[in-house]
Amino acid sequence: MFKPVKVPLKAYEGVTFEKALRFRDSHNNIIPLTGFTARLEVRLSADDNTEEGVLLALTTENGGLIVNGELGKLTILVDNPILGYNGVYDIFLYRNSNTYYPILPSPFKVASTVTVTP
Repeated sequence: MFKPVKVPLKAYEGVTFEKALRFRDSHNNIIPLTGFTARLEVRLSADDNTEEGVLLALTTENGGLIVNGELGKLTILVDNPILGYNGVYDIFLYRNSNTYYPILPSPFKVASTVTVTP
């Protein structure tokens, strides 16, 4: 159903980050995500599988990931990225008892900003 891909992400410190990912098959047809939940974790290293190694955890339950099933769209939302979030991330999609792994470990970077926001 899903072909895993790498998607590097870059956010800016203190600036709300929003990125929409659309899932399509090899014929460019939308893959419906109706009934899916999702989980994303940012870690310093893909090899660190400890609970302490999680820098950022986003889920559909905590509002950091938003699934629009009909459009085959998953939106990543980080309200206040900090420099400490630099690392790698991946995303798991869940439906019923099945797990789908559409995003392979990819860089998640947070760049510093110069202008101070009020």
